[in-house]
Amino acid sequence: MKDLLPDQAEMAAKRLAAGATGRLLPLGLVGRTVAWVLSMLLLVLAAGWLTQTALDRLRADLRVVVDDELDQLMDALRLVQQTEALISQSLMLSQARTHDERKRLMVDQQERLEWIRKITRQVAAQAVVSGDLLERVGRTQNQLGEGTAGLDELVAQRLRLVARPAGRAHQELLQIEDAIARASARQREVGAELSVLMGYFSSDTRSRMQARIGKLHTEMGRQQVLLWALNGATLVLIVVLGVVLYRTVVLRIVKLQKAVSTQPVVQADIDVVGHDEIALLAETMRQYVERIQANEERLRRTNQDLAYLAEHDPLTRLANRRHFDAASRRMLTALNTPLAVAVLDIDHFKVVNDTHGHDFGDQALVHVAHCLGTALRDRDVLARFGGEEFVALMPVAGLDAAVEVCERMRLAVSAHPLAHGDGEPVALKVSIGVAVIAGLPMRAEGDLPAAMMHLALQAADAALYRAKNTGRDRVCASPEPIPASTRLA
Repeated sequence: MKDLLPDQAEMAAKRLAAGATGRLLPLGLVGRTVAWVLSMLLLVLAAGWLTQTALDRLRADLRVVVDDELDQLMDALRLVQQTEALISQSLMLSQARTHDERKRLMVDQQERLEWIRKITRQVAAQAVVSGDLLERVGRTQNQLGEGTAGLDELVAQRLRLVARPAGRAHQELLQIEDAIARASARQREVGAELSVLMGYFSSDTRSRMQARIGKLHTEMGRQQVLLWALNGATLVLIVVLGVVLYRTVVLRIVKLQKAVSTQPVVQADIDVVGHDEIALLAETMRQYVERIQANEERLRRTNQDLAYLAEHDPLTRLANRRHFDAASRRMLTALNTPLAVAVLDIDHFKVVNDTHGHDFGDQALVHVAHCLGTALRDRDVLARFGGEEFVALMPVAGLDAAVEVCERMRLAVSAHPLAHGDGEPVALKVSIGVAVIAGLPMRAEGDLPAAMMHLALQAADAALYRAKNTGRDRVCASPEPIPASTRLA
């Protein structure tokens, strides 16, 4: 902190001490984040375990339903379908036209009926069915078998009668057809009764499946409630975590970002309360800001001094040649009035130096610069070109106005002698030559402004020599104004 100012260093030391105290406190930003993450992880693991347990239980119950109840239901449904098929085959048997067709249908009927009896016994062994229902099913199946055999015999008789001549067997054939119709009707009645009885089996199986599925639904509902509770707790924890992170992290970081992004940075705005990592970061940033601002202030003052010295004379604090060139170019291209250029020289300055010393000579230069400045206007520019020579730029209405300003400068110097210790004040005099540039503003392209100023300085310098040669302490002017369109040859 050696780069900080004394008061800033003291403030930084206090903040560092507070930060060191804060580091001793538990659960900083990292600790709180780990605690929140572990809490969420435990909830997620609990939800996963509960879900897995519920799925295992449901899987076992579904296996029971699929392996037992569903097989029984499918057997019961097949019984109903096969019973209905028996009725259709009985109708086909009654309409058989050949013995081969009759025999084939009869064999199918017997096989189907045997299969129905076998499946009926299996379903009855697995299902909880009353004895009366089983007795009725067995009796109906026997009736269906006997009816099939009787129908087969009647169809066989009809086929034999059809083979005889039509005249002899017509009456008997009509009787057989009538008997076949009654047998077929009886078969349909018995088949319908058996189909109804088989429906009882499937209904019983469906009831058991529905009861089991109802239990599964109840269990699933209970597990769902638990899962929703865990999910709700997790969601609440996430929301709380989000709010906490927003308040303890995001807002503080945003505040810190706004504080350091403003121009200029105000150190008092870098104020993040707490003793965690963000507070330590803010404290570090505050120290850097203090150091940077202190260095920037020193650098700004140094740059100002350098910029001033680059365009001003260090002794008299007047503008130097560089500043004079920039000001002359600006005036030549912006003014709508003539511009007077005056060259001033202190009379017998070498004698003043030789008589009173160079230190007094420097004082004389400063004194003359001050007197000249009091006689000029705010818009005029006064520069020191070197030694005892000064140059002034003065926007004027014409040559007479320029001479008037120059006379005012000459009188300001001669009217104020420079005190010299305990001795008599030293009278200082100046000679002035002035020239006027007319026809402004002029174009700013190329070297024309610099060339015009060179011509004006030459004309003013020639007028200064006339003032020197005609007795000094006077103002001489270039007789003709210099037109702005003049160029160097």
